[in-house]
Parts: sequence; C-alpha cells; structure tokens
Amino acid sequence: MAHQSAPEDLALHGVRVLSFPTAYRVAARYRLDADAVADLLLDHEARGLVRHLSFAGTSGWSLTEAGRAEDERRLAAELDLTGLRDAVTSVHAAFGPLNERLGTACTDWQIRPTRADAPGQDSCHTVWIQFHEDLLATLGLERGCDN
Repeated sequence: MAHQSAPEDLALHGVRVLSFPTAYRVAARYRLDADAVADLLLDHEARGLVRHLSFAGTSGWSLTEAGRAEDERRLAAELDLTGLRDAVTSVHAAFGPLNERLGTACTDWQIRPTRADAPGQDSCHTVWIQFHEDLLATLGLERGCDN
C-alpha cells in the first residue's frame, strides 16, 4: 500500500505549496475534509507555524519562518521513513531542464497580445510552480539553487 501523509502534515505543506490558500483550497488539493483542515490550520497557528492574513480583499494562510522549517523537517522525516529520497532527488534533477523550457514557454505566452487564462482557474504555470515548490520543500532546497 502507498504511503499516506498525515493530514496535519498535508495542511502545513499545502499552505507552502499553494501560497496564501484558504483551508478549503488546501482540503481540495489533498482530498481532505475542509472543516478538519480549518481546525488543523488553527492548531498550526496556535503553535506559530502559520498565520491567517487578509490582503487586497481576500484572506488566506501563510507560513511563518518556524512553519517553513517545520514543514521541511517533517518532509525530511517522511522521505527517510519511506526511503524515497533518491527517487525524489532523481525527479528533481530531471525537472531542471524542463523547468527552463516551461519558463521560456510561459514568458512567450505572457507577452502575446491577448491573454487566454481563465480567471479563478489554475494555469499550467501555477501548477508547475506548485510542483517545483513541492520538490524544493521536500528536498530542503532553497529556490534558485537548482538553476
């Protein structure tokens, strides 16, 4: 049976990967109960790992520095537990060249005379950024170290 991450870990990691999400969005990402995720985020907030903010008419969750460190600690422990560090490192190595190609394609797309993105819908670029952040967080790497 495949390893299943703990909901409290997914709630914390979802805040990092999704960048300023609502509890509902984190829950949807990992197919968790939204009320349970909201409670987990409140628990994480009480521990100083996340904070709830309002900005420009919207609100969401963000990681604190302590939350970022805790997320990376939990991810490292999970990699060690599952024995998948080498596999994830290999995926990250293969990701680099693809990341450059997609970055170029996204830049070319964005400078087109008209935009075709649908409001409120994740773009390919958004999903790609989330995947990249997931790889970096899982391996405990800083953004920019893999270019």
